[in-house]
Amino acid sequence: MPITSSRASGVFLRFGLHEAMESSMWLPIQGHWNSEKRKVDLIGPDSSQYYDGPQREPPTTVVRANNEVTCSPTTLAISDAFSVSASCMKFHEYSRAQVVPFVNADNIERVWQSTIAFLAQSVFASQHVSYFAISARVITIGCFVERVTSSQFSIGIITQTHEDVSTPGNAASQELAAWFSSSLEGIVRSASDILPNVEVPVCRGFRQVRMTVRGEVGAQQVAVGHVIPPIHVVCHFDRHSLPSVALAAISCVKVFLLRPQESKLQGHCVQLVGNVAAATNADQFLPPLRSLSVPSQHHHNSHQGGGRGHFVFEHIFVSAPGETLIGVECCIKEEYRPFVAPLLQWIPPFLVLP
Repeated sequence: MPITSSRASGVFLRFGLHEAMESSMWLPIQGHWNSEKRKVDLIGPDSSQYYDGPQREPPTTVVRANNEVTCSPTTLAISDAFSVSASCMKFHEYSRAQVVPFVNADNIERVWQSTIAFLAQSVFASQHVSYFAISARVITIGCFVERVTSSQFSIGIITQTHEDVSTPGNAASQELAAWFSSSLEGIVRSASDILPNVEVPVCRGFRQVRMTVRGEVGAQQVAVGHVIPPIHVVCHFDRHSLPSVALAAISCVKVFLLRPQESKLQGHCVQLVGNVAAATNADQFLPPLRSLSVPSQHHHNSHQGGGRGHFVFEHIFVSAPGETLIGVECCIKEEYRPFVAPLLQWIPPFLVLP
C-alpha cells in the first residue's frame, strides 16, 4: 500500500545514473516526502560536483523548478539513463516496466517531472481511491528515462506485483496504464500509447547471468569437523564479456547453511567477485555433473561459446551432525538491487556423521 510518511517509514527516493543502460551508480541525493507541502524535498548536494563516474563531463542532475527536484534528461548522453526508485525496491520475477517509447526533447522535462510526481504519489501518499484499488495488485516503485537519440527519449515506470499480471487484457495492468497516461495528459493521448508489461530495460544484461553449482558432496561420507568436498560455482555470461564486466553487478558469491539449525558452516564461505577466475575451459577441471540445481537447459546453453567465471569453495566444514542443506548465493551490489535479482541455488541434502 502507499506510504504516508517517508520520515516515519524510513523510505525515500533514490536517484541513479546508468551508462548504456547497464552500469548502475547511486547519486548522492535523496528525495523525501514533505507531507505539509505534498512535494519531494531533496537532501544532498546542490550542485553537479557529486559525480564520481568515468572520466567525462558530469551531468547537471539537480534541477529546481517550483520547489520540484528532478534529474535533467537533457544532460544524458545517448543510451544513458536516469532512474528514481523507492529505497525499499528490490527486483524480482514480477518486476515490469510500462514504457512511453517516443518522447520529444521539447517535452521531456515536463514528462519526466510528471513521471517522478506519479512515482512519489504512488510510493508516499495518495488520496485517490481508484489508485488504492490498483495498488493492491500493482505497485509503482520506480521510474526511468533513457536518451535514445539526440532528440528522442524513452520514459517509463517500474511496477511490481505478487502475481503475473502481464497477460493481455489484465484489468490491473490496464487500469495502471490508464492512470499513468492520465498523469501525462497532453503528451500521451491514451493508455494505448504505453507499452505495457515489458522487461525492465535498465541493467537487462546483468539479468542474463546464470549460475550452476557442481560438487561431489553427496558422493562421499562427511563427518563433523571434516572438510566438505569442494563446491564449484560457475557463473555463465555472454562470451564477448570479461568476467569483471559481466559480473559487475555481483559483490560476492557465498555458501551458507540452511539446515540443521543447530549446526554452523565454518571456513572460507565468501568469495569476492574481484577474485573470480576466467573459466572458458572450466569443464577441464570441474568434477562430473552430479548436483546441478538449475534446469538442464542452462547447462546446455553454457557450452555454446559463453564466458564463465569459476569459484571454488574448499576447506568448509559443518559443526553438527544431521541432514545438511547448503545454499549458494550470488549477492547483488546495493546499487543494482532494484534492477537485478540475486542468484540462489542449493546443493542436494547430504548426511553429516557424528
